[in-house]
Amino acid sequence: MAKKSSRMRRLLSGVLSAVMLATLVPSTAFAIGRTDTGSFLTGPYLMTPKTNGMVVVWELDKPMKSTITSDADKKTLEVPVEEGEKFKGESMHMYRARLTDLTPGTTYTYKVETEDGQTMDGHFRTLPENSNEIRFVVVSDSHRFETATKVSDVIAQFDPDFILHTGDMVEGTGSQKDQFPYWFQNVGSFLHNVPVIYNSGNHDYGVYFDEYVTKVQKEQYKSNKTGRNVAFDCGPVHFDMLDSNPWSLFELNSTAGGGEADAATKAVVNESLDWLKADLATDNAKKADFRVVTMHHPFEDDLTRKYVPSIVENGNVNIMFSGHTHLYSRYASADPKRGADTLYVTQGDARIGDGKIDTGKPDQRLNDNYPNLLATGKGDMLEVTVKDGLLTYKNLGLSSDGEKIFETVTLSKDGAKLAYSDISITPDTVQSNGTVTVSAKVTNVGKGLATASMCVKDNGTDRWLYEFGKSGKERVVGLNPGESATLSAPLTLSALGTHTLKLDSYTKTVNVTFRKATYAYSNLRLQLGSGTVSEPTSDVIYAKADVQNIGNEDGTAEAVLYINGAAVTSQKTALKAGETRTVEFAYKAPAGGSYTVKVGDIIEVTFGNRPVKIRVLSDVEQKGKDVAREMFEVIEG
Repeated sequence: MAKKSSRMRRLLSGVLSAVMLATLVPSTAFAIGRTDTGSFLTGPYLMTPKTNGMVVVWELDKPMKSTITSDADKKTLEVPVEEGEKFKGESMHMYRARLTDLTPGTTYTYKVETEDGQTMDGHFRTLPENSNEIRFVVVSDSHRFETATKVSDVIAQFDPDFILHTGDMVEGTGSQKDQFPYWFQNVGSFLHNVPVIYNSGNHDYGVYFDEYVTKVQKEQYKSNKTGRNVAFDCGPVHFDMLDSNPWSLFELNSTAGGGEADAATKAVVNESLDWLKADLATDNAKKADFRVVTMHHPFEDDLTRKYVPSIVENGNVNIMFSGHTHLYSRYASADPKRGADTLYVTQGDARIGDGKIDTGKPDQRLNDNYPNLLATGKGDMLEVTVKDGLLTYKNLGLSSDGEKIFETVTLSKDGAKLAYSDISITPDTVQSNGTVTVSAKVTNVGKGLATASMCVKDNGTDRWLYEFGKSGKERVVGLNPGESATLSAPLTLSALGTHTLKLDSYTKTVNVTFRKATYAYSNLRLQLGSGTVSEPTSDVIYAKADVQNIGNEDGTAEAVLYINGAAVTSQKTALKAGETRTVEFAYKAPAGGSYTVKVGDIIEVTFGNRPVKIRVLSDVEQKGKDVAREMFEVIEG
C-alpha cells in the first residue's frame, strides 16, 4: 500500500472529544505505549475509518477531563464528557474523538491522556483514495476470544486497512456489560491501531452494543433507521453491513412455536431489507469493482435464505461474509446464471485453533440439503486482498504450530469465463418428457473461481445444466482458474417434434416422439395426524405425494401406499397429459395404542412402483409446524 509523504494537513477541526498527539510516522511503526490502564475501562479503540477521518473511542471508570496534545498546532484542548446510556442504574463514561480533515492513506500516531495522569497511545492509517488495492480481515464469533494474542500477531503482520467483525463479541445475551471486555479489553494491541466495523450478532444485540458501536457507526456512515445497517466505500469495494437479527433471531423466535412474527418485527425486517435493496441500487454500489455484504446469520439459516439471496444477487453482490455456525462453509449462488459470481462464505469462529477444509469430489455432495455447497470445514479468520480487479481471501487457522492457510479463493470482477470441449448429446430420439445426456469438458479460463455450467439452447431457449453427479446426489462443481472437469447431466425434452440443441459451437438435432400415459411420483410428505395438525402421538399416518402424467395422452394413475412392504390402500387419479396432482392417504393403524420406535428405525413406504425408505430421527415429541421433518428423514427413493 503506497503511503503519502506530503506534510500532514490539519489534524483536527471543531471540538474534539479525545486526547491526541498526531504526527506523520512510517507505516512500519507498531509500538503501543501505555503507562498504566488506570482509569481506562475500554479502549481506546478505532472506528469508522474514512479517507479523511477516524473516530477514537474509550471508556473511563469515572467522568474526568481528558486532554489532547498536537504537535501540529501546539494546542491543548479540553474534551467534553459524553455520558453513556443508563442501564440497570449504571452510567457509562464514554469519550469519542472525531478526527476530520486528515490526509488519505496516511499513518498517524495519537495519545489519550486523562487528568489523573493515565495515558494510552497508538496509531492508525486513513483509508486510501482512488486506490485499486485494499486489505481487510474478517472475524466472527470471537466470544471469549481465547486466540486474541495470535489474531493480534497475524493482524500486525498483515497490516490491514480495517477489520470486519460479523458478530458475537460476547458469550451471553448481550445484556451483560461485563462481557464486552472479552473483545474490547482482551484483543491485544490491534484495537488501538486498526479500525473495526461491526455487525451485531445474536449474542451482543442490545443497549451496550449500541453504546459501544451503533452510535458511532450510525453517525459516521450511511445507515438505516436503527443504525445497525451501514454502508461505506473503500477503494474498489462497496460494503454493506447488515443486521440479520430482525429475521434470524426475532422472527425465528416468533415462528418457532407455529405462530407468526408480530407487525413490529415484520416492519423492522422489511425496513432492513428494503434499505439493502436501495443501497445496492446506488451509483456507488454499481460503479464498484466488487460489492461485499456482511451479516451475522449465514446462508444456511432458513430465514436468511428466504430473504437475502434474491436481493444480493439482483444487486450483483460478489461475496457475502457471515458467521454464527462456528464452521466454515462456501456456497455458490443457486442461480446458474450467477454461480460463483455471488459467493456465500460462512466464517469460522476465531477461536478454534486448528481445522481443515473439505471440497469433496465432483460426484460427491458435501451436504444433502445444499447441492451448491462448494467447501466446508473450520478456520479462525479470513485475510482479504482486493487488487487489480481480483478479490482473494485466505482462510487461516491459528494453532500451536503457527498460522495455517486452509484455503485460498479468488473472485474476478469480470465474472466467470468457461470454455467447452469434447461435447456430446445423446441419443438422437427420445419419447416426450424423456432425457438426453449432455456431456462436455468444462474449463475455467477466467481469473477467478467459477462454477461449472452448460447453457444448452433448445430451439433458441436457454436450458441451464448446473448440477452434476449421481442421480439424487447431484452437486454444483467449482473450478479454480485453469481447472477442468468432464461432466454430464440429463436434459428433459417435452414438446413433440424436432429439437435443435446447441452448446457453444456444437449442434445436435433430437427427435421427440409420442409417449402413452405414464406416471411419475415425487415430493413425498409424511405427517403423524390429521394432515392439518401435527400429532406426534397419533396412530394415523398422513401421506402426500405429487403424481404427474408425463405422457401425451390422458389417463388414470393408481397410487398404492405400502407400509413395511404390504399394500394397505390405493387411490386412482385421472390426469390429463402433462397434468400434476397431489394424492393423499390417511392410514390408521389396525389397533390403537402406543408403538415403540427408536432413532434409526427404518419405515418403508411405496408410491406407485417407487419404494421409499424413511429413517426415524427422533422419538421425542416435536413442536412446530413441520413435525415430520424433525422426526423423519427420507433416505432412499
